[in-house]
Amino acid sequence: NRQRVSAQSNHFKLVFIIILFAATHSYILTQTPGLKHVSVGDSVELRCIFERSVNHCYKSAVWEKLNLRTGKLMTVNTNNQNNAQKHNDKICILTLKNLNKTDSGMYYCMSHYNQLAMIGSGSRVIVTVTKTKHIDFLFSCLVTGLVPYQVRVFWMIGENVLSGWTESGWTDNTDSAREFTRAHLSVSAEEWNKADEIHCFAEYDGKNISKALSFIYTKYFKISMC
Repeated sequence: NRQRVSAQSNHFKLVFIIILFAATHSYILTQTPGLKHVSVGDSVELRCIFERSVNHCYKSAVWEKLNLRTGKLMTVNTNNQNNAQKHNDKICILTLKNLNKTDSGMYYCMSHYNQLAMIGSGSRVIVTVTKTKHIDFLFSCLVTGLVPYQVRVFWMIGENVLSGWTESGWTDNTDSAREFTRAHLSVSAEEWNKADEIHCFAEYDGKNISKALSFIYTKYFKISMC
């Protein structure tokens, strides 16, 4: 019995030594970046860094994607627009192109060494939809020489009549100061790009006087009625 216990003890020691040796001499894989935020349509590079030199990335590295919702692991298809290439003797790069939201997930680089399977540290890719910034252009039209309540100011873009908003005041604090009406109009970038011209109209006593603003000029113009 003592011999059996001694033999079992030696066996456990041997197994422990082998495991310890394998752990201290393992083939380490690391990945960068650990986390990457990208927008729909963008590309991203994922790097698999080996401890030792590799000959061919298509043989040495297999890329798997873990769907964080379903928990399913799927091999990344590198035959189409995605590609895997060798950066140097120790780095293999996976390039994911034209990403969409379904490409979000955890990507792992996998390999093997001496019949031991290895897995990288993982790269999480988050693909989001980038909202288009809403840009407005502000136009101003200054009407002088008329009492504000006597004049109506409006705008036209093509055949569309727009009112915008107006303000009134005095040109200065002197005795010769004149009243003015300033009209404003906010136009979206899309609408401004489609318009050939924007017209500001001042209507007084049944008559209209207008100024036109074309796309290439300033966004401020003046109408004087003396």
